Amino acid sequence: MSTIEEISLMEYLENMPFDYRETLNVNPNDKFGVEIEFISSKRRSLDKVYKIINFKPYEKKVYRLASSKRIVAPKSVEGIHEIKTPVLENNSKDLMNFKRVCDGLSKEDIIPGNQKGVHVHVDLSNFMNDPYYLKLFLKVFCVYEHIISRFSYGEEDYSNINYASYSREISNLLYDFIRNHTFDENFEDLITDLRHILNFKSYALNFHQKDSSCRNETIEFRTFNGTFNPTIIENDVNMCLNIVDRIVNNELDIDLIDYKFSEYNRGFYKKRSYSKLNMEDAIEFSDLIFNYNKDKDYFLRQYAVKPNPKKKELVI
Repeated sequence: MSTIEEISLMEYLENMPFDYRETLNVNPNDKFGVEIEFISSKRRSLDKVYKIINFKPYEKKVYRLASSKRIVAPKSVEGIHEIKTPVLENNSKDLMNFKRVCDGLSKEDIIPGNQKGVHVHVDLSNFMNDPYYLKLFLKVFCVYEHIISRFSYGEEDYSNINYASYSREISNLLYDFIRNHTFDENFEDLITDLRHILNFKSYALNFHQKDSSCRNETIEFRTFNGTFNPTIIENDVNMCLNIVDRIVNNELDIDLIDYKFSEYNRGFYKKRSYSKLNMEDAIEFSDLIFNYNKDKDYFLRQYAVKPNPKKKELVI
């Protein structure tokens, strides 16, 4: 991509509409869950959060508030709190009620966890116990983790998550895992091996998690910055679901993935370099996993346009 082309694209992305959507372009039966972590030191604010997430028109799908806190005074608490959605589906009712929760949270005296983030859960059963689909998923994440990671910063140009504890880079681990397995193994055995490598809640992906509402095993994407912006979170969910959908719909460019994997460079995949802007790889990734131009535009906008920069952008 020439400099002129990149400048023109950036201008387009900065000025394009970036609005919340009532439905997503994903498989009709896709289900997902979201966890939003935040910080609050006032019990009064937590009481308001309870009122926001417990609303009668939507009582059949219950949002929950989980807290790791201690009471330090009658009106004060310390610790990280987490909103856990019920299992959500791709329909206007679920998505608009999720927006209502996010909009309510943004008005209260609470802030997204600056050492925590947003976690997206996708049902592991989407892979239909097929080792081949699992292998493709791991390959995609392996060769595009640098793109997924920068996209996950949301409105920031850096990660505010403590990666050393909660979301370490995994490309090199996945690369070794793929090379050391034939994927003729039983699906459950492969997942068990993955769990041994990706220790519980320490890495960018987590295969340990079960969804509390449906008790299904999930893939937990842990890379996303904390935010109450519903459009950003919806965009995060859209990326996760589309990766899985392209794989199980057999719509992935296998030749491209195999080529990227064959050219894998261990030294390239380091978290400290993931904030660098790489538009060619980002466009390639968006073409790979999205079928609709609007999805591609939304992904590239969040990847490239950072309205809250805190350090100079590096361009490669």
